[in-house]
Amino acid sequence: MADYMPARIHIGGKVPREAVEILCSEIETAGMDTEFGEHAFRPHSAEDLLAACEDVNGVRLLALCDDEAKYGEFAVLEELLREYKIPYTRRSCGKYEHEPCVVEYRPDEGLFE
Repeated sequence: MADYMPARIHIGGKVPREAVEILCSEIETAGMDTEFGEHAFRPHSAEDLLAACEDVNGVRLLALCDDEAKYGEFAVLEELLREYKIPYTRRSCGKYEHEPCVVEYRPDEGLFE
């Protein structure tokens, strides 16, 4: 049985036009939101994604989260972001035998945990 735990992902960089609809669909399908405890974020356009961005240390990033992410990951979303070379940082809380972790992807540097 899978373990579910809180996780947050910050997405930055340029999103190619052809990726917008796919990313919006995955965000909705996964039930992600901009705040923990809510499930109301249903983006349908690049404008929706931009409107949800927040300032993180002087950089505008799309911050998404889920109280119950499977293994503290966003597997499909993260795969899409890597496919389109969109940088992200995911922070997952620990639970049971799973340690808290930070995963970063940068197109020029790869994936680091």
